[in-house]
Amino acid sequence: MPTREEQATPLTRIAFAAEIRRLVEPLLDDHRLLVEEPGVGLLLPVWMEALSTLRCRIACILVVRRPHEVAACLAAYDGVSVEEGLMLWLRYVLDAERETRGVPRVIVMHHEALRDPRSVLDRICGDLLLTGRLVGGDAECTLPAADEPADEPQGALADLCRQAWTALSTLATDGADSKAQTTLDRIDRAYREAA
Repeated sequence: MPTREEQATPLTRIAFAAEIRRLVEPLLDDHRLLVEEPGVGLLLPVWMEALSTLRCRIACILVVRRPHEVAACLAAYDGVSVEEGLMLWLRYVLDAERETRGVPRVIVMHHEALRDPRSVLDRICGDLLLTGRLVGGDAECTLPAADEPADEPQGALADLCRQAWTALSTLATDGADSKAQTTLDRIDRAYREAA
């Protein structure tokens, strides 16, 4: 996994930010832009830089799925080992959480969104001060059946993932919990030292 410093040279970052502005600016007239990408945390600093020059109001919604579920999906569909899947999950959530500190954000636990999407959506709108008409506001929500729970992996990496999951769960209910952020920073340091 590349470190944050290795992600892009300054010229590449400038070119990428310019391309983001070129693509996004026409979409901003009376619209909201939603970018959904699990690995967006890796490039979030460039996105933030590009959007801030467009005078956008930036708010982030981090949807966090259980690490062993993500690892199992990656193993089943992409042929990635469970360990590699856990490493990807950890890198993505650590980067996304760190890079969105100081920005209006909501952390949503994936299983809660599946269980009660309406209340999660209400919380997102309330926390981020979003207004407007919700599409399908009166419609019943039908969700697909949940996958069978994946077996939780064991070992040091799985332990780090569980600690990160617990800290993120805490931040989902108290976004300013400094102990949870400190835990994530400690995990990030351990991850980088091991990589």
